[in-house]
Amino acid sequence: MKRSKRWTATSEEFMTKVCRTSGLGDDTYYPAEVATLTECDTLKTTYRGARAETEMVLFSSVAKLLTGLKLAPQQIDAVIVNCSSFNPVPSLAACVINHFHMRPGVKAYTLSGMGCAASIVAVELAQELLQNHRNMRVLICSTENITSSLYYGAEKSMLLTNCLFRLGGAAAVLSNCRKDKPIAKYSQEHIVRTHLSGDDAYNAVISHEDDNGHVGIKIGRDVMHVAGRALTMNITALAPLILPISEKVLYVLDGIARKVSKSKGPRYVPDFKTAVEHFAIHPGGKAVIDVVEKALSLQPRHALPNRAAFERFGNTSSSSTWYAWSHIETFGGVKRGDRLWQLAFGSGFKCNSAIWRALKPNNDQHDAWTGTPSC
Repeated sequence: MKRSKRWTATSEEFMTKVCRTSGLGDDTYYPAEVATLTECDTLKTTYRGARAETEMVLFSSVAKLLTGLKLAPQQIDAVIVNCSSFNPVPSLAACVINHFHMRPGVKAYTLSGMGCAASIVAVELAQELLQNHRNMRVLICSTENITSSLYYGAEKSMLLTNCLFRLGGAAAVLSNCRKDKPIAKYSQEHIVRTHLSGDDAYNAVISHEDDNGHVGIKIGRDVMHVAGRALTMNITALAPLILPISEKVLYVLDGIARKVSKSKGPRYVPDFKTAVEHFAIHPGGKAVIDVVEKALSLQPRHALPNRAAFERFGNTSSSSTWYAWSHIETFGGVKRGDRLWQLAFGSGFKCNSAIWRALKPNNDQHDAWTGTPSC
C-alpha cells in the first residue's frame, strides 16, 4: 500500500504500527486491486476491481461447497448473500444465481450494512425460510468487500479498517430435506440476536465522511465498551436456553444472596463450558477475543481457533467465525453431540449468537488451513 503514496507519512507510520502490533500474520490477503496500487493509480480503487473481488470470493466458495456436497446449482431453492459495503445492481444474490444458472423461481436475498454479525442474521433468515417451506435448501454466502472500503484519509479511527480487515468469504447450505440427513454435519438449535439502541451504540462502528471528503468506516473509542454491554445482554438471554440445571441453580442462588446481603459486587458468571464444547468467536482483533475470553472464563484452548483465524486471515468480517469454525474441525475435531457457539459482533450495534449441535464426528481438513488449492 505504501507504493501508492496516497497517504501522508504520519498515516503510513500509524498503519504500520497498528499492523505490527495487531497480531496479524504475514500471509493475510488483500484483493488484487489494493495489493497492486501504485502512485500512478487514480485516487479511488475502481468499481470493476470491487466487483472482481466479490465475484472471485463468492463464485469460488460456492463452487467448492456445491462440489463437496454433490449438489447441482439447480437444487438450491434460496440464496442469501451478506456484504456490508458493496451492493451493486443487480444484487449480489442475483449475481450468484446468474453465474451458476440456478433455476427460475429461486428466492434471492441480499443483506447490506449489517457488519461483522451479518452471517448469523443470514442463518436466522434461512431458518425462517426452512420453517415455512418443505424440502428446501438455502445457500448462505458471507463476505466483505475490501476494495470499495479502502480509506484514503488521515483520521486514525478510520485508518484502522485498512489495517485490520482482509479478503475472505464463506458459504454454507442449510436444508430441511430428508434426503440430506445422511450428509448433514450440524443441526441449528438456538439463535439469539441483541441489537443495542442509542447514539453510542449506533456510532460505535459507522460509515463516515471526513473533512476532506474521504469516506470510510469509523471505529469509535467506545466500541469495546459497547461490545461488552451487547455481549452481557446477549449471554443473559442465551444462558437459560443452553445451561444445565446446576448452573441455573447457582445463578439463581447468587442472585438471592446478593439481594439479601445487598451486595454490589460482580455477579456469578455461569460456566458456559458446561454447555458448549467449541467457541467460534468473531476474530475482529485481539481486544475482541480477549473481552469474550474473559467474559466467558474460557481457557486458552477455547480461544485458540479464533486467535489463529485472526493471525492467518485478519478480520474477514461476517465470514470470520466460519474461519474459526473450520480451524476447530481441522485441528481439534468435533465429536457427535458436541455443541458449537458461533458468536459475532457487528455495527448497529449487534451481538449475535448461534448454537449448533454436531450430528456426527467431524474432522474435515479445510484447505483454508491445510494450504491445498481451492477450486
